[in-house]
Amino acid sequence: MGAQRDRGTSRFSRRYFQRMLPATRLSSFLNIIEVLVLKNLSLCVYASFFLLFTLGFASISSAEDKDTISWYHPDFPPVYILEGPLAGTGVGDSILAYFVERMPGYHHETRVANFRRIITTIAAGEEACGITLLKNAERDKVVLFSDAFMISPLNEIITLKKNLSTFAPLMDAEGGVSLKSVMEKSELMLGYSNGRSYSRKIDQIIKSSENEKNSYAASSLDIFVSLMKMLERERIEYTIGYGYEAMYVARQLGFEADVVAIPLHEQNSYIPVYAGCPKTDWGQKVIAQINTIVKTARLDPQVYGVYKPWLDPGSWERYLKSVFQILGG
Repeated sequence: MGAQRDRGTSRFSRRYFQRMLPATRLSSFLNIIEVLVLKNLSLCVYASFFLLFTLGFASISSAEDKDTISWYHPDFPPVYILEGPLAGTGVGDSILAYFVERMPGYHHETRVANFRRIITTIAAGEEACGITLLKNAERDKVVLFSDAFMISPLNEIITLKKNLSTFAPLMDAEGGVSLKSVMEKSELMLGYSNGRSYSRKIDQIIKSSENEKNSYAASSLDIFVSLMKMLERERIEYTIGYGYEAMYVARQLGFEADVVAIPLHEQNSYIPVYAGCPKTDWGQKVIAQINTIVKTARLDPQVYGVYKPWLDPGSWERYLKSVFQILGG
């Protein structure tokens, strides 16, 4: 009875391994297995030995067959959260995980860099992509963008409540201001992230209006925390960012109650968000697959819902309405 079981197991194993393992490795591996079975090793040991080799060969074969995508992103909470109890739960973290799960044909790795290095790396033709990028004229020349798959909340001026009296003469009846008018005031120092795209209009205004008296370009790896620290220490009068990122960082630094957001006239519509890869054959292949995913991703609650934990109820309702207006067509 035992001998019959062993021979049956051996025949089954040979057929199973022929499906699972490369032919070049099969013969010597089966010889080892059959010797172990004939010596009546326990089923547990046999199964463990089989599992070890199967996983080992499968992983080697998988690594050899798959291209690698290096996903670049900044240290940018709460879009990308790198440390602490919320690490990996940011807006961008969730979006990246969504696309990675749907692209099993690639090996995926992540790299952290500021926006300027991200664009430079992609422009150089390396096998690198970004998953939460905004378009502008300069980027469009060197980056192959996907179709838009989500929209970003609006950028606003972020300042201290004590500075509101300085901004008051520039405000309209609804409390909004024009960035162009603000940058004409040399007593108001802007701090912005070097290489970050805020929107086409804002990028153009900063580029045409910046000088050493009215602005400071920060190039640190954490593209917003350092600016918020400068704001707290009153080294700058204001910065530009999303309300949700400003409140998140201010809360971490302990001065959330002192921060206020001012709407910008130049930001009257939500901004499309894209993936971006190099303008190479490799990049075209990756973007083509991303665009296939985008067709359903743009109205998938797993995608547009990533902002919900970071927005107040009113902002969330306005955002949700805009998602279906802008991306639902």
